[in-house]
Amino acid sequence: MTLDNVAMDEVLAVVREAVRTRRPCTIATPNLNFVVRAASDPAFRASILRSDLSLVDGMPLVWAGRWFGVPVKGRLTGADLFERLRRSRDPAERLDVYLFGGPDGIARLAADRLNAEGGGLRCVGYRSPGYGSVEAISHPDIIREINASGADFLLVALGAEKGQSWIERNRAALEVPVVSHLGAVINFTAGTVRRAPVRVQRAGLEWAWRIYREPALWRRYLSDGSAALAMLARTSWNAGMARLPFPRGSGAVLSAVEVVEGEREVVIRIDGDWRAPGLGPLRAALQAQAGSSKCLSLDLGAATGLDSAAVALLTLLRQARLDAGRGWHVTGVSPRLSRLCRSYGADDLID
Repeated sequence: MTLDNVAMDEVLAVVREAVRTRRPCTIATPNLNFVVRAASDPAFRASILRSDLSLVDGMPLVWAGRWFGVPVKGRLTGADLFERLRRSRDPAERLDVYLFGGPDGIARLAADRLNAEGGGLRCVGYRSPGYGSVEAISHPDIIREINASGADFLLVALGAEKGQSWIERNRAALEVPVVSHLGAVINFTAGTVRRAPVRVQRAGLEWAWRIYREPALWRRYLSDGSAALAMLARTSWNAGMARLPFPRGSGAVLSAVEVVEGEREVVIRIDGDWRAPGLGPLRAALQAQAGSSKCLSLDLGAATGLDSAAVALLTLLRQARLDAGRGWHVTGVSPRLSRLCRSYGADDLID
């Protein structure tokens, strides 16, 4: 799973630009539960990869990033994003929102609250679709209703997997520029569920507050926590093994990327150690070839290292190629590089 290391102001700018240009922008909000599910559900994982933004929504992800030396800017939840938009008092920044999901009656309560406060979000429509299948709640009449509302922001609240699946199924037909599954946000807005106090959020204990307020959640949190600890142990081992010193005399190869284009195939050769500050040439090469109709071959035979940002780039390229139904394969993966990719949870990148 890839995450965007962004700050709130950057996300707000993306949202407002998407609304201004009516450009589609899907925002995912991965937390620990998302990560655990994505590890065993390829379709769910792909839905996160296809999102335009993936926010770091859980403190365990912030802690894990810092554990592995990734300078995460901090936790940025979907609830925080919604509240920042909601608190705006500038009429020029007001956005129209459509609420889709939540228990019966909750969406209406949330809509009434938003419209009564006259803040940065005005509700122009809502629907609680019930507990039918994704197919059943994707009826063309429902999509037409959402589009006819003229909303700028579509808040989906159907449960993580179902919500992501619904967005995947209907995104092409939706005319709302910004779409995000925000789960409990609809309940927070309606006032039926109280969010943790700020000091509890800052301490990274919002999960404990949720259990306190909704005791039935303890089983899910226990299951997710156990799975996450196992993933952390496995990832730490792989990362440690991948970072062992190179054999004596192997030398370090300067970072370089070469594109060799043939009649039917494009080969991208990646040499050396690639890290976030110097990814510009690699990013440019991958973007230039992402839409090629030819088979794409990624040669990692001379690659000595990839940090999380580099692995994320390759993962996104792979997903784009698969979505387009175009050829893709990887060659020259050393055992060391294989362990490194696995340490970042990118097993399918090299399999």
